[in-house]
Amino acid sequence: MGVAPGRFGDLSSPGFDSRGSPTGGAGEGGLLGEMRQTVGRDRLFQIVDAVLDYPAAFIAADIEGDVSATLVFSDEGLFLPKPSRVNAASPYLRVVVLQVLRRALADAIPSARRLRVRCLFTFGGSDYGIRTGVAGNHLAFHRESPRRAPVLKLGPLALGFRPRPTHLTGGPPSVGVGASLDVGWIVEAFRGSSGENPLASYRADPEWAK
Repeated sequence: MGVAPGRFGDLSSPGFDSRGSPTGGAGEGGLLGEMRQTVGRDRLFQIVDAVLDYPAAFIAADIEGDVSATLVFSDEGLFLPKPSRVNAASPYLRVVVLQVLRRALADAIPSARRLRVRCLFTFGGSDYGIRTGVAGNHLAFHRESPRRAPVLKLGPLALGFRPRPTHLTGGPPSVGVGASLDVGWIVEAFRGSSGENPLASYRADPEWAK
């Protein structure tokens, strides 16, 4: 899936092989164990991807970047927050990923028993050149920012340039003017009118200072 292993670091640790897969254990070895883990990784991606969002307040504040994580599961398929690790340059992105994991992984996932996986969450930019999904023991997620670099902002409206399709007309490449609605601007304006800082709730999260 195009996920670079170097961005995840070394997966080797006691009880796990170089790919982060559990070693040993009755009934866990061989083809059957590998098949179960493949199903577990696919299921884990589906569950987290269905809950993952890119808060409008982050988009409005130009908060973007990567979050790397190592997720560890128990023998029963329960997510284990303490041995798991979530790291990011932005504390906002780190907190929002932790909140997503708390919601998505509140219940046990039987197919994720004894699973240990590396995840990369990318927020911002376009989908071009960014691949998501499951690649071996790596899970890659992406949420695109709907905003583009505008040449003019009129309240929630962002006006900018975009390529004009020419494959149907056969004409030369050209550029047109595109308009988009900045939902983040609307949310920020609404909360600002009530005196509420849309980013304050993330700073109040217990994981903020950790």
